[in-house]
Amino acid sequence: GVSVSGDDPTAVRTLDRQISYADGSEQRILEILSAAADRSSGSDELAAAITDWPSRYHLSPRRANLLRPLRLEAGLRILEIGAGTGVLSRFLGETGARVVALEGQADRARAAALRCVALSTVEVVCGSLESFSDPEGFDLVCIVGVLEYAASGAGGAGTHQDFLARAAALLRPGGALLVAIENQIGLKYLLGYREDHLGLPWIGIEGYPGDHGIRTFPRRVLSRMLDAVGLPAQTWLYPFPDYKLPAVVLADALYDLDEAPRLVDQLVRHPATDGAPDRSLLCDDRRAHKVLLEAGLGREVANSFLVVATAEGSAPAFLPDPGVLAWHLGADRR
Repeated sequence: GVSVSGDDPTAVRTLDRQISYADGSEQRILEILSAAADRSSGSDELAAAITDWPSRYHLSPRRANLLRPLRLEAGLRILEIGAGTGVLSRFLGETGARVVALEGQADRARAAALRCVALSTVEVVCGSLESFSDPEGFDLVCIVGVLEYAASGAGGAGTHQDFLARAAALLRPGGALLVAIENQIGLKYLLGYREDHLGLPWIGIEGYPGDHGIRTFPRRVLSRMLDAVGLPAQTWLYPFPDYKLPAVVLADALYDLDEAPRLVDQLVRHPATDGAPDRSLLCDDRRAHKVLLEAGLGREVANSFLVVATAEGSAPAFLPDPGVLAWHLGADRR
């Protein structure tokens, strides 16, 4: 049920190929957004409708914390690939950017259009990355929680490397690709928490056996993948507890300080917070994290990565302030 009527402010432009990925909460999210007076990225009204993990993911104001370290200004042209129900597209639109929200699943695209209806600079497009083209190009292309599905049926069943190449090809000269993804060898996974996509402990640590096509990557592998698509200049950030609902984002340079083990421990506090009540407690998360920090392995075992990658020699003005070592952001309290 995607409308293409020119009179409908929530109209969605539809491409040939679409993607099936959905979590089952889409109809409820559409109903909540339809009834809401305040659909902004920091809406208390939307947050009040949270009752479970899917609604938390679609309605929590913490989602936008991921992008707050960027110095975004009005006038940028931004593409979000896999925009879901439009949480981050709404936040990007509020900065004054011209945003294209590309979402492969029709109900999600409809929800994104409804969430962004007040922002004339946000266009929602329903289709796959393979079916999308844009001659104007983008200053920033965002891939948040999407790359891991690229080789699965839900993601178009190509390769992860091809997906990155296709996204990078949409950049303007001097533009940046932003990728947020879980770490294959993140602390929570090392300690036996279930893998976020497949629901099994240690499946990533074992190299993702099977042919499901879903996988995440360690830091060095992801860095090389970005290198291979012509984006070797990389700014690495580390959101905690992960990129989905971050309360803290750490800069790469923080890990180089002599006092990094103490600072990171105090900023992050609960490094592997998870709602999963059935995890077998193997050891204390915070103590284990501190030992790994003292061993110089903090970056390698961060739960998630946020990397902004550009071509050699280009440093867009919206890169995070290099003088900042950490962003401590609002959680569920003001």
